[in-house]
Amino acid sequence: MRKYFARVYNSIKLTDNKIGDLLYRLDKNGLRDNTIILFYSDQGEGIPRGKTNGINFGHRVPFVIGFPQKYKNLSPWGTSGTVSGELGDFEDLAPTILSLAGAKMPDYLKGHLELSSDRAHN
Repeated sequence: MRKYFARVYNSIKLTDNKIGDLLYRLDKNGLRDNTIILFYSDQGEGIPRGKTNGINFGHRVPFVIGFPQKYKNLSPWGTSGTVSGELGDFEDLAPTILSLAGAKMPDYLKGHLELSSDRAHN
């Protein structure tokens, strides 16, 4: 068990370092103010009370969206630092990203738009 938990915590630290590097590069190249950042993961390894357990902890995954000031109006949650208890569905991720990129939504794509300038869900 200790080995599994050590591996999980090492993976978290590695991820944290990589995100820090990415944010540094965005800042260095003057792109941070024009970049909406999405970070998400799966449930991770099969540790106790992890994804192999169907209660609470086993169903939670990280999902973080960072909006630069110029895109704050796209956040359906309002100001920064908000934690939402809403259930998310990864099926909605592709339509949301396509919409942000200004692309046409294919008819076969499932899910619905999560972010919009008028905060309406399509």
